[in-house]
Amino acid sequence: LVKNKIIYMDKILIDVKVGSSEAGSKPSLSDHHPEREGCIRPYDAEGHRHAAEVEQELSMVAGHEIKVSMIPHAVGSIRGALASSHAWLINSLDDIELLKYYVNTYKGEPFVRIVYKSPPGYPDPKYVIGSNFADIGFAIEKRLNRVTSFTAIDNLMKGAAGQAIQAFNIAKGFEETAGLLTIPLKPV
Repeated sequence: LVKNKIIYMDKILIDVKVGSSEAGSKPSLSDHHPEREGCIRPYDAEGHRHAAEVEQELSMVAGHEIKVSMIPHAVGSIRGALASSHAWLINSLDDIELLKYYVNTYKGEPFVRIVYKSPPGYPDPKYVIGSNFADIGFAIEKRLNRVTSFTAIDNLMKGAAGQAIQAFNIAKGFEETAGLLTIPLKPV
């Protein structure tokens, strides 16, 4: 959306739901899974450390500085992350027009799957756990001309080990997908 300059760049809101494995290796009571089970809790709402990384990457794509509001939420799952990124369209688009932007942007990306109008409806981390896939989808709220992009990943694969293997493959001239085309634990 940023690359195609079809959204207002000054109002990007990112809401990320993450499982307990996202908390890192330093133990704490609030991130211990038995304590965290059943929770839905925002954290670092004043500014998450990964917001700067998101801003850096979006700014490179846009060719100018972009600021985002990013609030992560701890949820009771162990693995997986689901980002709901909200932006406002400059011009009205229908689903098919927006779908074309997504398809054109991610064509040739072996680990990106566009989820559109098929079960489960929107991306869900449960369908990527154990894989290096990122499932991406969207919804347009026509009343507000707002688009929400949804991205689901397994944070221990796409967000860590799988991403490292993918980068190694590219750096060493191997097939990008080598060792990474495992199906998710719960395939769609």
